[in-house]
Amino acid sequence: MALWSALMLVAQALLGNSAQDGPNFRDRIGGDFLAYYSAGTFLRTGRSAELYDVPAVAAFQKSLASDVPVAQLGVAPWWNPPQFALPFAAMSGLKFHHALYVWYAFLLAALVLSIKVMSRVLQEPTIAFPRELHQRDLHQRDLATRNFSSLALLSVLILAAPVTIQALAHGQSTTISLLIVSAVVLMSLQGRALTCGLLLSVLFYKPQLAAVLSIVVVILLGRRALLGLLIGGLLQLTIVLLVIPGTLERFLFDMPAALIAFQTQGQYTWHRHATTLSLFRIMFQGDQVGPNSPIVVWLSGLMSVAIGIAVMTIAANRRSDRRCDRRLVLAVAILATPLILPFYFDYDLMLLFVSGVLVASMIRDKTLATAMIPSRLIFVTVGALYLSLQIDLAAIGIDRINIRAILLLGLLTMLLRAARTTSVIRSASNAVRTDCRITPAKA
Repeated sequence: MALWSALMLVAQALLGNSAQDGPNFRDRIGGDFLAYYSAGTFLRTGRSAELYDVPAVAAFQKSLASDVPVAQLGVAPWWNPPQFALPFAAMSGLKFHHALYVWYAFLLAALVLSIKVMSRVLQEPTIAFPRELHQRDLHQRDLATRNFSSLALLSVLILAAPVTIQALAHGQSTTISLLIVSAVVLMSLQGRALTCGLLLSVLFYKPQLAAVLSIVVVILLGRRALLGLLIGGLLQLTIVLLVIPGTLERFLFDMPAALIAFQTQGQYTWHRHATTLSLFRIMFQGDQVGPNSPIVVWLSGLMSVAIGIAVMTIAANRRSDRRCDRRLVLAVAILATPLILPFYFDYDLMLLFVSGVLVASMIRDKTLATAMIPSRLIFVTVGALYLSLQIDLAAIGIDRINIRAILLLGLLTMLLRAARTTSVIRSASNAVRTDCRITPAKA
C-alpha cells in the first residue's frame, strides 16, 4: 500500500503537462525530433560548423515546412554536445517521418527497459532491507507475484502520465534519460562503480541531467566511478576531435549565448520549469520578455549554490559511513538537480519517477519513519504539487509564484532532513537485523 501511494502521488505530480500545450498539441508531434533531424543532416552534409548557428538551423527547418507541418511552428535548435548528433546523421538519410518512426522505436524500447530497471531497484536488497529479510519474505508472499505487481504498477503509472505522452509525442529523448538514470541508480545500489561512471558519461548528452548526479555518485563510490566517467568522456572527446573537429568550440561558446537568447528574447514558458531561476524570474519579472534582472540572477544563484552545498555535504557524510544506505542520497541528488541548475527541461521532470521509486522503497522498510519524516507529509506535499499542475494559477491571479518550484523545494528539504539524521540507516538496519534474528528453541 505504501508503494502504491508513493508512486501514485509522484505520478500525479507529473500530470497535466500535456494539457499545457493547448490546442496545437497534435501539430507539435515530432517537434523536438526536428532538432535532432536537423543536426544529423548538418553532420551528414558537411555543415557541422553550422550546428549551433540558430539562423542557419531555422532556414533549414523552414525549407522542410511544406512536407513537415511541425517545422512551421518555429525553430528547434540543437542544444546537446556535438558527438551525440552522430547517431542522427544516419537517420537523416531517411525522410523526416520515416526517421521519426525509427526514433519512436528507440524511445519506446528505452521506456520499457527503464520500467524493468526501476522494478529491479525496488527488489534490490539494501542495508536497511537486507537479503536476509528478502529471503524471509519469500516464505510469506510469492516472489513472482510480487515482482509482477511492481512491474505492472510502474507500467501503469508511467505510461498513463501525460508527461510521458508529451515527451513521446514531441519526440523528446526523455525515456532514454530515464533508462540511463534508472540504470545508474541500480548499479550504485549494487556497488558497480565503473559501470556507473560509464553510464554517467553517456548521460552527459544532456549535461544538466548528469552534472549533479555524477558528482554525488563519484563521492559515494569513489575512484572507480571517476575512472569510468573519465574513460567514457575521453572516448567521446576523441570522437569529436577526429570525426567532427571544430564543433566542440562552437558548443562551448555559441550554444550558451543562443540558449540565453532563446529564454530572454521571446515569450518563454518559465511557469513550466521547476528551477530556482524560474522561481525568482516569475516572482520579480512575471512573464515579461527581456533579460534576467540582477536580483533574479543573484537570488537564484545563491539558492542554487546553497542547495548544491547541502547535497554534496550529505553525500560526503554518507561516504564516510561504509554501512550507509545510498538510496536517500541518490533520491536527493535527482530531486535537487532541477533546483541547482538554471536550465532543466520540463520534460525531464519525468526523472522524478526514479526518486519516487527510491522513496517508496524507503517507506517500505520504514527508513523515513526512523528519520521522523511522516509519510503523510510527503504524500500531501506531492499531492499539492499535482494540484498546482492542474490549475491555471495565472487565470486566478496567482502569476508571481512558481508553486511547482516551491513544492519541489519542500520535498527536497524533507529528504535533506532525513539524510542529515546520522542514525537513520544504522537504526533501521539494527531494527531489521534484530527482527531477522533466529531465536534458539528452548530445551
